Amino acid sequence: MTFDKENLFYKYIGIIALVSLVIYLVIKTFNFQENILEGFESSFKPSKVKELEKHLTEVKESIKDKLLVSKYREEYETLLLNIEELAQAQQLSDLLQKSSNGKDGLNISIGNDIDLYKKIREGAKESLEYLDSL
Repeated sequence: MTFDKENLFYKYIGIIALVSLVIYLVIKTFNFQENILEGFESSFKPSKVKELEKHLTEVKESIKDKLLVSKYREEYETLLLNIEELAQAQQLSDLLQKSSNGKDGLNISIGNDIDLYKKIREGAKESLEYLDSL
């Protein structure tokens, strides 16, 4: 009979240890989630908006000062126009050379290249518009 009491005793100790571990893990999980939520809530402070705006303005003005747009405007415009024209010429060349895979007709992977050239041309065009606005 003592053997059964010992087994019962160890069984209860095991159950208590397991329940304690589960409770501990649940509490830790809730504390961790609470810390994450507090971090999200406290990361944005409206009082820092003015500081952020000031910093962004300083960075923007610093970049514009380094570009010396008033001195090099014509060179920048020429460069951007050449980039736009080069992207168009390269797109045409790739279309003519790579569009057919020789077996099934069109090579559909050329679409990625065309998208890239389109983005380059759009970037050059937007940069020209930005130069005009300065």
